Amino acid sequence: MNEQVIKIHNLSKFIQSKAIVTRMNLDIPRGTLFGLLGPNGAGKSTTLKLLTGNLKPTSGDISIMGLNPWKDRVELFRKVGYLPQNPSLHREKTVFQFLRYMARLKGYSRSESKYQVRDILDQ
Repeated sequence: MNEQVIKIHNLSKFIQSKAIVTRMNLDIPRGTLFGLLGPNGAGKSTTLKLLTGNLKPTSGDISIMGLNPWKDRVELFRKVGYLPQNPSLHREKTVFQFLRYMARLKGYSRSESKYQVRDILDQ
């Protein structure tokens, strides 16, 4: 089976009219080990942020296991984990809010996430 796990078609990201990623096309088949290599400023981190739905593309399409990282983010994070080299802290959130956010990404309902986080914090 040669199923494409990641499909990127004409992906572009511009920030304040500066091209960060331009018309990127990439297919990564299931079972493949793949790395993004390049100098600083080449768009590697931006591409990963686009793949995880942390940034919205200016244009183009992304599919990971048939899911759109922007529209299907909760479902995607049930299947895919991502840990950046320098994780951004959610400084605007309390610990409770951040843990609840993580629980929601894992698929817990609003009420379940509240219960789970309170239980963890009590421990």
